[in-house]
Amino acid sequence: MKKKRAVLAALGLTAGILLAGCGQKAAGEWKANENSIYLTRDQEVQSALVYTSDKTNDLYTQEGLEEFAEEAVKLYNEANGARAAAVDEEGQEKLPVALKSCSLEDQTGTLVFTYASPVDYEKFAQETGDNTNTIRNLFLAKGTDAETAEHMPDMTLTKKNGKAVEQEKVLKEDDYVVAVFEGAGTIRTEGRIVCMASNASDTVQRDDFTVVTGEGQHCIVFK
Repeated sequence: MKKKRAVLAALGLTAGILLAGCGQKAAGEWKANENSIYLTRDQEVQSALVYTSDKTNDLYTQEGLEEFAEEAVKLYNEANGARAAAVDEEGQEKLPVALKSCSLEDQTGTLVFTYASPVDYEKFAQETGDNTNTIRNLFLAKGTDAETAEHMPDMTLTKKNGKAVEQEKVLKEDDYVVAVFEGAGTIRTEGRIVCMASNASDTVQRDDFTVVTGEGQHCIVFK
Protein backbone atom coordinates (compact mmCIF):
# COMPACT_ATOMS: atom_id res chain seq x y z
CA MET A 1 0.00 0.00 0.00
CA LYS A 2 2.84 2.41 0.83
CA LYS A 3 4.40 1.72 -2.57
CA LYS A 4 1.12 2.42 -4.34
CA ARG A 5 0.66 5.71 -2.54
CA ALA A 6 4.26 6.73 -3.18
CA VAL A 7 4.03 6.13 -6.93
CA LEU A 8 0.67 7.88 -7.25
CA ALA A 9 1.76 10.82 -5.14
CA ALA A 10 4.93 11.22 -7.17
CA LEU A 11 2.91 11.26 -10.36
CA GLY A 12 0.68 13.99 -8.94
CA LEU A 13 3.66 16.12 -8.01
CA THR A 14 5.08 16.05 -11.53
CA ALA A 15 1.96 16.86 -13.52
CA GLY A 16 -1.32 18.71 -13.91
CA ILE A 17 -4.67 17.92 -15.48
CA LEU A 18 -5.53 18.85 -19.03
CA LEU A 19 -7.96 17.55 -21.55
CA ALA A 20 -7.36 15.29 -24.51
CA GLY A 21 -9.62 14.56 -27.39
CA CYS A 22 -9.84 14.11 -31.10
CA GLY A 23 -12.38 14.12 -33.86
CA GLN A 24 -14.53 17.05 -32.72
CA LYS A 25 -16.92 17.66 -35.59
CA ALA A 26 -16.92 21.45 -35.40
CA ALA A 27 -13.81 22.21 -33.36
CA GLY A 28 -11.30 20.39 -35.50
CA GLU A 29 -8.16 18.84 -34.05
CA TRP A 30 -7.57 19.59 -30.38
CA LYS A 31 -4.08 20.08 -29.07
CA ALA A 32 -3.28 19.36 -25.41
CA ASN A 33 -1.91 22.74 -24.40
CA GLU A 34 -3.69 23.71 -21.19
CA ASN A 35 -4.92 22.24 -17.92
CA SER A 36 -8.45 20.98 -18.52
CA ILE A 37 -10.88 18.06 -18.65
CA TYR A 38 -12.43 16.67 -21.82
CA LEU A 39 -16.02 15.37 -21.99
CA THR A 40 -17.22 13.32 -24.96
CA ARG A 41 -20.58 12.77 -26.61
CA ASP A 42 -20.39 9.17 -25.39
CA GLN A 43 -20.26 10.46 -21.81
CA GLU A 44 -16.59 9.63 -21.34
CA VAL A 45 -14.12 11.64 -19.29
CA GLN A 46 -10.56 12.14 -20.48
CA SER A 47 -7.73 14.13 -18.98
CA ALA A 48 -4.01 14.53 -19.25
CA LEU A 49 -1.22 15.18 -16.82
CA VAL A 50 1.25 17.77 -18.09
CA TYR A 51 4.44 18.94 -16.46
CA THR A 52 6.83 21.62 -17.72
CA SER A 53 10.21 21.84 -16.02
CA ASP A 54 12.16 25.06 -15.53
CA LYS A 55 15.08 23.39 -17.26
CA THR A 56 15.63 20.53 -19.67
CA ASN A 57 14.11 17.42 -18.14
CA ASP A 58 16.99 15.12 -17.27
CA LEU A 59 14.96 12.83 -15.00
CA TYR A 60 13.12 10.82 -17.64
CA THR A 61 13.22 9.57 -21.15
CA GLN A 62 9.86 9.21 -22.85
CA GLU A 63 10.08 5.46 -22.27
CA GLY A 64 10.87 6.03 -18.61
CA LEU A 65 7.99 8.44 -18.15
CA GLU A 66 5.63 5.99 -19.84
CA GLU A 67 6.76 3.14 -17.59
CA PHE A 68 6.31 5.36 -14.53
CA ALA A 69 2.77 6.34 -15.56
CA GLU A 70 1.82 2.77 -16.46
CA GLU A 71 2.89 1.59 -13.03
CA ALA A 72 0.70 4.20 -11.32
CA VAL A 73 -2.28 3.24 -13.48
CA LYS A 74 -1.77 -0.49 -12.90
CA LEU A 75 -1.60 0.01 -9.16
CA TYR A 76 -4.79 2.07 -9.16
CA ASN A 77 -6.67 -0.46 -11.29
CA GLU A 78 -5.54 -3.40 -9.19
CA ALA A 79 -6.51 -1.60 -5.99
CA ASN A 80 -9.99 -1.05 -7.45
CA GLY A 81 -10.62 -4.67 -8.37
CA ALA A 82 -9.65 -4.50 -12.04
CA ARG A 83 -6.86 -6.04 -14.12
CA ALA A 84 -3.37 -4.83 -13.27
CA ALA A 85 -3.08 -3.27 -16.72
CA ALA A 86 -2.49 0.24 -18.04
CA VAL A 87 -4.00 0.10 -21.53
CA ASP A 88 -7.54 -0.76 -22.65
CA GLU A 89 -7.63 -3.80 -24.92
CA GLU A 90 -10.29 -4.86 -27.39
CA GLY A 91 -12.51 -7.60 -25.98
CA GLN A 92 -11.55 -6.78 -22.39
CA GLU A 93 -13.60 -4.87 -19.84
CA LYS A 94 -12.78 -1.16 -19.82
CA LEU A 95 -10.22 -0.30 -17.18
CA PRO A 96 -11.07 2.21 -14.42
CA VAL A 97 -8.10 4.27 -15.69
CA ALA A 98 -6.13 3.73 -18.89
CA LEU A 99 -3.08 5.51 -20.28
CA LYS A 100 -4.02 6.78 -23.74
CA SER A 101 -0.75 8.44 -24.73
CA CYS A 102 2.56 9.67 -23.37
CA SER A 103 5.06 12.17 -24.75
CA LEU A 104 8.13 14.01 -23.56
CA GLU A 105 9.31 16.95 -25.64
CA ASP A 106 12.04 19.29 -24.43
CA GLN A 107 10.88 20.36 -20.97
CA THR A 108 7.26 19.21 -21.17
CA GLY A 109 5.85 15.78 -20.44
CA THR A 110 2.24 14.94 -21.31
CA LEU A 111 0.23 11.95 -20.10
CA VAL A 112 -3.29 11.48 -21.47
CA PHE A 113 -5.75 9.26 -19.60
CA THR A 114 -9.23 7.87 -20.13
CA TYR A 115 -11.61 6.80 -17.38
CA ALA A 116 -14.38 4.23 -17.04
CA SER A 117 -16.48 6.72 -15.09
CA PRO A 118 -16.43 10.24 -13.63
CA VAL A 119 -15.89 8.63 -10.22
CA ASP A 120 -12.64 7.07 -11.41
CA TYR A 121 -11.48 10.43 -12.72
CA GLU A 122 -12.05 12.03 -9.32
CA LYS A 123 -10.54 9.17 -7.31
CA PHE A 124 -7.44 8.99 -9.49
CA ALA A 125 -6.91 12.75 -9.19
CA GLN A 126 -7.26 12.54 -5.42
CA GLU A 127 -4.87 9.60 -5.09
CA THR A 128 -2.23 11.26 -7.25
CA GLY A 129 -2.44 14.44 -5.21
CA ASP A 130 -3.46 16.47 -8.26
CA ASN A 131 -4.59 19.95 -7.24
CA THR A 132 -4.54 21.68 -10.63
CA ASN A 133 -8.32 21.96 -10.49
CA THR A 134 -11.03 21.39 -7.89
CA ILE A 135 -13.60 19.63 -10.10
CA ARG A 136 -15.64 17.14 -8.06
CA ASN A 137 -19.02 15.36 -7.96
CA LEU A 138 -19.07 15.16 -11.75
CA PHE A 139 -22.28 13.77 -13.28
CA LEU A 140 -22.37 13.10 -17.02
CA ALA A 141 -25.34 11.69 -18.95
CA LYS A 142 -27.69 12.20 -21.86
CA GLY A 143 -30.49 14.72 -21.42
CA THR A 144 -33.08 11.95 -21.74
CA ASP A 145 -31.50 9.62 -19.17
CA ALA A 146 -33.69 8.98 -16.15
CA GLU A 147 -31.05 10.24 -13.69
CA THR A 148 -30.45 13.55 -15.44
CA ALA A 149 -33.54 15.34 -14.11
CA GLU A 150 -32.51 14.47 -10.54
CA HIS A 151 -29.09 16.03 -10.99
CA MET A 152 -30.11 19.22 -12.78
CA PRO A 153 -29.41 22.17 -10.44
CA ASP A 154 -32.05 24.77 -9.65
CA MET A 155 -30.41 27.37 -11.85
CA THR A 156 -31.38 29.08 -15.09
CA LEU A 157 -29.72 27.65 -18.18
CA THR A 158 -28.69 30.25 -20.74
CA LYS A 159 -27.16 30.28 -24.19
CA LYS A 160 -23.96 32.21 -24.84
CA ASN A 161 -26.08 35.18 -26.01
CA GLY A 162 -27.93 35.21 -22.68
CA LYS A 163 -31.17 33.68 -23.91
CA ALA A 164 -32.75 31.31 -21.37
CA VAL A 165 -33.34 27.64 -22.15
CA GLU A 166 -35.99 25.64 -20.29
CA GLN A 167 -34.73 22.56 -18.46
CA GLU A 168 -37.69 20.62 -19.83
CA LYS A 169 -36.34 21.13 -23.35
CA VAL A 170 -32.93 19.77 -22.37
CA LEU A 171 -34.50 16.68 -20.81
CA LYS A 172 -36.32 15.87 -24.05
CA GLU A 173 -33.30 16.02 -26.35
CA ASP A 174 -31.61 12.64 -26.90
CA ASP A 175 -28.55 14.23 -28.54
CA TYR A 176 -27.89 16.58 -25.61
CA VAL A 177 -25.26 15.62 -23.02
CA VAL A 178 -25.50 17.16 -19.55
CA ALA A 179 -22.52 17.68 -17.24
CA VAL A 180 -23.17 18.78 -13.65
CA PHE A 181 -20.29 19.34 -11.25
CA GLU A 182 -18.75 21.55 -8.59
CA GLY A 183 -15.42 23.33 -8.52
CA ALA A 184 -13.00 25.37 -10.58
CA GLY A 185 -11.28 24.20 -13.75
CA THR A 186 -11.30 24.26 -17.52
CA ILE A 187 -13.83 22.00 -19.23
CA ARG A 188 -13.81 21.26 -22.94
CA THR A 189 -16.63 19.39 -24.66
CA GLU A 190 -16.55 17.28 -27.80
CA GLY A 191 -19.81 18.80 -29.00
CA ARG A 192 -20.88 22.42 -29.26
CA ILE A 193 -22.15 23.91 -25.99
CA VAL A 194 -25.91 24.58 -26.18
CA CYS A 195 -26.38 26.30 -22.84
CA MET A 196 -25.00 26.39 -19.32
CA ALA A 197 -25.58 27.60 -15.79
CA SER A 198 -23.16 28.58 -13.03
CA ASN A 199 -23.40 30.29 -9.64
CA ALA A 200 -19.73 31.35 -9.72
CA SER A 201 -19.30 34.95 -10.83
CA ASP A 202 -15.93 34.28 -12.48
CA THR A 203 -17.14 31.47 -14.75
CA VAL A 204 -16.52 32.25 -18.43
CA GLN A 205 -17.57 30.46 -21.63
CA ARG A 206 -14.43 31.00 -23.64
CA ASP A 207 -15.70 29.58 -26.93
CA ASP A 208 -18.29 27.14 -28.29
CA PHE A 209 -16.49 24.19 -26.70
CA THR A 210 -14.69 25.53 -23.64
CA VAL A 211 -15.81 26.79 -20.23
CA VAL A 212 -13.53 28.03 -17.46
CA THR A 213 -15.38 27.69 -14.16
CA GLY A 214 -14.87 29.32 -10.79
CA GLU A 215 -15.65 27.75 -7.43
CA GLY A 216 -19.35 26.86 -7.29
CA GLN A 217 -21.91 24.63 -8.95
CA HIS A 218 -22.15 24.32 -12.73
CA CYS A 219 -24.21 22.69 -15.45
CA ILE A 220 -23.04 22.46 -19.07
CA VAL A 221 -25.23 21.11 -21.89
CA PHE A 222 -23.61 20.18 -25.21
CA LYS A 223 -24.49 18.15 -28.29
